Amino acid sequence: MWLRDSTAQMRPYLVLAREDEEIRDLIVGLVKKQMIYINLDPYANAFNESENFAGHQTDHTNFNEHKGWIWERKYEIDSLCYPIQLAYLVYKNTGYTKHFDEEFIKAVKNTLNVFKTEQNHEDSPYHFVRDTERHEDTLIRDGKGAKTAHTGMTWSGFRPSDDVCEYGYLVPSNMFAVVILDYIKEIFTELLSK
Repeated sequence: MWLRDSTAQMRPYLVLAREDEEIRDLIVGLVKKQMIYINLDPYANAFNESENFAGHQTDHTNFNEHKGWIWERKYEIDSLCYPIQLAYLVYKNTGYTKHFDEEFIKAVKNTLNVFKTEQNHEDSPYHFVRDTERHEDTLIRDGKGAKTAHTGMTWSGFRPSDDVCEYGYLVPSNMFAVVILDYIKEIFTELLSK
């Protein structure tokens, strides 16, 4: 399950979720699963339904603790943004808030930690190499990607298309992250601070 794609597939149903609790609960179930996945590995963009070791298990990356759950570990900013967006939109469309639980809070903390870490990507532990002839599926420099300097933005290895970023600070994804940070602020100040 791709974090971004699963969110995009559910967003059209938010209108129906206003009146239909079963649809709302289906979307909330997805949000809860997404938060579990983010907490397994916030750098992964796609996950297996179970710990079945399916997917790109031969990729060279620095994370193996929950490897069986991970389909692919191409870090993309938007893969962290979309699930938080869906959680927020469930709340805004239905008034439902029970999905803002400990798992959600942990996922937000993991997301913020990655965003902060990747502001200085040269110091990040993340790397990704795929044995392939397709240059758009792997990061250069032994998996670190093109050399970067500090800009204040957060780095992304891959674009929403799953293709490698030639330049690591992807402006549209950083703009999306700013919107998500505002959602997080609203959730934590208006709902979770009480």
